[in-house]
Amino acid sequence: MRLLVILSMVLVSFSPSTLGQSRSKPQSVCGVLRNIAQLRGKVITVRGIYHADYHGTALEGKDCGERIQLDGVPWPVAIHLQSASYYLDEPEAQVKVPFSPDLVGIAKIESAISHARQENPGAEIRLSVSGLLIAPEKYPTTSEQGRTVKIGFGHGNKLPVELIVKSYSALVLNKNSSAAPSTP
Repeated sequence: MRLLVILSMVLVSFSPSTLGQSRSKPQSVCGVLRNIAQLRGKVITVRGIYHADYHGTALEGKDCGERIQLDGVPWPVAIHLQSASYYLDEPEAQVKVPFSPDLVGIAKIESAISHARQENPGAEIRLSVSGLLIAPEKYPTTSEQGRTVKIGFGHGNKLPVELIVKSYSALVLNKNSSAAPSTP
């Protein structure tokens, strides 16, 4: 019960203006991956299952199976989440971030997620995230163990796209989940 109270207080304390909420309707992870050509380079809002570990963070989707074909390769149905600070602090970054991230709002939601996971480690966290979608038209390749592989984003370059985070705009906890989200 305490967990629900904490999350309720966090959600009620944020207004759309506080969160820097995008005016676009949240899209599913699968919807974004299926429409990359139209969404590439745009600030969008995506909803999915939040996954975080020591390798990084991602939004996972379960609405189109385990994999999706992009540039002739099956990729996990997930979007790597990257802090805007990573690009803003890098003077030679190839991506120019067209917004100032809501660092205070992001920190508050991340704190709520941390508390929720302490109280219920198997909880499924659903999150809506606004940010700039980065996706190549053609994925670069490299050679790994004698085979050619496509280079994506996140840990091991295994995710097909990256969202440079502007803000978090919604948080929902599913306490009934018995297992933590899988690693993308």
